[in-house]
Amino acid sequence: MDQILKKRADFNTRLEKLEELAKNADEKKNNIEEELETNKINMAELRETIRTTEAELADIEKEIIHLKHEYEAAQKELGQCRHEISVIDVEINGLRLSHVIDDEDDTFDDNASNNFLKEVPIQKYDRSDLDVYTMKDLVAATLERENELKQTHCNLTAIGEHRRANRNLNMRQKDLVELETRRDHIRAKRDCFNEQRQTEFRAGFDQISRTLKHIYRTITDGGDAELEFCSSNDPFVDGVELSIRPPKKSWKRICNLSGGEKTLSSLAFVFALHTFRPTPIYVMDEIDAALDFKNVSIVGRFIKERTKNAQFIVISLRENMFTLADYLIGIYKVNNCSQTASLRPALFAKKLEERKKSHLMSSQEQTNPSQSQDENDVTMTEHIDHHSTDLQQNQTTMSDNNGF
Repeated sequence: MDQILKKRADFNTRLEKLEELAKNADEKKNNIEEELETNKINMAELRETIRTTEAELADIEKEIIHLKHEYEAAQKELGQCRHEISVIDVEINGLRLSHVIDDEDDTFDDNASNNFLKEVPIQKYDRSDLDVYTMKDLVAATLERENELKQTHCNLTAIGEHRRANRNLNMRQKDLVELETRRDHIRAKRDCFNEQRQTEFRAGFDQISRTLKHIYRTITDGGDAELEFCSSNDPFVDGVELSIRPPKKSWKRICNLSGGEKTLSSLAFVFALHTFRPTPIYVMDEIDAALDFKNVSIVGRFIKERTKNAQFIVISLRENMFTLADYLIGIYKVNNCSQTASLRPALFAKKLEERKKSHLMSSQEQTNPSQSQDENDVTMTEHIDHHSTDLQQNQTTMSDNNGF
């Protein structure tokens, strides 16, 4: 009876420890979820900033095109104004010339009447060399020119329009210079972001490619893997390509591999990504379904030994996979109802061995309570063996933070 109470106390202590571990796991889970939410928010803000910057750049370019069109229209209007002004200047000069001719005629008449002409030698001309003009002809031509000028509608407001067009042109040119400056600044920021993205991506790509090659050679014992750009210009446009050479075979794309080869290649790539930037938790669903016994053991031991800085939850039906787990959670059916059981495989094996030894060392001369206790131990051992058999039918393996 004392032994039963003692074992019951031990079970209660273990239960409290498990509850404490579950509480710590929940806290870690909450912290990880908060960190993931923060990273998602930061990523969304960064993407929104990029979209806003690109939209602003597009608006600025549209505004620049609009200003250029207005500038060309203003230049055209300015040319028309200048043409009208030149026409007006020609007409004004014509009026001035007619007044000068009239003044010269009056002066000539006055001098002729006063006999102020000086005697000068007269050059002889033929009549064919001289055009015949009379005063009446000149007066008639002048009157005709004046009538034409009176009938001409002179746009005197063109000068004001010309000045307003010049002011508008200067303002538009100033706005154009300012917008081009802003556009150049935004383009410089965009180019800086693109350069930083390219640099960081290529650095990570080179490290992941080297690690992938090493890991694939390790888990396949002689294979080779190559991660390369689909295009050398921009990896963000065409993406990357994974080429695999299984042991004793030729190079192939991953889409042309068999099921088991695809599994090993994908796992090697996941492990390479984990080496570059570890993720705190992984969930894998029957990754060993297409693998043979040897490769299942290799993958299981690789997860257990090489990824101790993360937690792996692996759903598996293969014994040589789930026996390597630190924690084992089994799902089985009793009376058409799903039930679960959890245990530590290493601790379970140790306890089972101790119980078997204790049962063999017990003697038949023990008292009835002792015999009853032994029978209870045997019953518990059989119950544990029964659950162990059920667990092999549908298993979920889970590792803690210390390993697989």
